[in-house]
Amino acid sequence: MTAAKKNKTSFKVAFGGIITAFALICMLATGVIPIGTYTFPALAGIMLIAVVIELDLRWAWAVFTATAVLSLLIAPDREAALLYLFFFGHYPIVKSYLERLNRKPLEWLLKLIIFNACILICYGLIFYVFQMQYVIESFQELGRYSLIIFLAVGNIAFFIYDIALTNLITFYIKWVRVKILKRL
Repeated sequence: MTAAKKNKTSFKVAFGGIITAFALICMLATGVIPIGTYTFPALAGIMLIAVVIELDLRWAWAVFTATAVLSLLIAPDREAALLYLFFFGHYPIVKSYLERLNRKPLEWLLKLIIFNACILICYGLIFYVFQMQYVIESFQELGRYSLIIFLAVGNIAFFIYDIALTNLITFYIKWVRVKILKRL
């Protein structure tokens, strides 16, 4: 993609709109496939990689905000919409900031703090503010250690997600940009 195309506002708006639309399709799919509560918000967030790389962080925040607001309004799974808002939607953008530190131990420490804070805030709102009964009941089925188990498994899943995200970023830069976007 030429620099002239990337600098045009019309291109940026169109590109951001397309990514927002694809992310919203993922969020709408949360009502169709039950396991989608965690999977589709993650996929919707992954799409922001293209915005971070092709446009800039400011546009990525705008696309995230648009997708988050629309997801809260129209996504059938409210838990998924909140997960997108509180973690999956902004994490690819935040990851970009954190990895500029070039200090792996500090990056991982900050990533884990951000992940755990976001998940605890999200589920705190789900339990105590929105009182989503179906989510509360699913945690009660696992017993009194359900939150600890959920966080432990979540941290392992987050570690895998972050590594997968890094690999997807590399794939995007080395293959998608070279083979597909170069022709546009």
